[in-house]
Amino acid sequence: MSKSILIVEDEKILRISLADALKGEGYSVLAVADGDAALAALEQGEFSLVITDIRLPGAGGAEVLRKSLSELPITPVIMMTAYATIKDAVEAMRCGAFDYITKPFDLDEMLVTVHKALEIQILTEENIRLKKELHRYYGAPNIIGESKAMQAVFAILDKVSRTDSTVLILGESGTGKELIASTIHYQGARKDKPIIRVNCAALPAELIESKLFGSFCKEKALAL
Repeated sequence: MSKSILIVEDEKILRISLADALKGEGYSVLAVADGDAALAALEQGEFSLVITDIRLPGAGGAEVLRKSLSELPITPVIMMTAYATIKDAVEAMRCGAFDYITKPFDLDEMLVTVHKALEIQILTEENIRLKKELHRYYGAPNIIGESKAMQAVFAILDKVSRTDSTVLILGESGTGKELIASTIHYQGARKDKPIIRVNCAALPAELIESKLFGSFCKEKALAL
């Protein structure tokens, strides 16, 4: 499925030239001439990338940027302008634009920027998909068990996942301690953070402190 790109540019020649160049690269393109049409398009359709001029008839480029971030938060936005200032560029990036290009620009330069923006968009989509899959995989309903004992485990998991407490999981080898730990992590408030697994049994006793807490922390503690 080809990526869909929204172009917002009131200058007809540039709008058509840019649209044709992107279509030649295999992208699906919708090109509109003013900000109001762009806002309507963002409400009705899904786009992988938005390219917009800053100064437009109707709603301005800044409003198009805000609307895009609101409707399509992972869709990158490239801003264009013929009235470039450092202040404008900084403000556009601060508000969430992917990049800021000064007109007139070389079409090849724009295509490189488009490719980079879409690569970021693909990676973001993949990251979100993987996080959803992890959450589904480590959800308590996917841990097999219908006995009263397992229902009690599910209840405890639900309870501790919503707290900020340290959890100690005990059990014989092969009973699913790591799965339980992962479930607590991915159901909790830290699910967007990395989970670090350390095999303490594989670490020599004299190295475990420095591995877990860092040699600097250990030296500082000894100094105290």
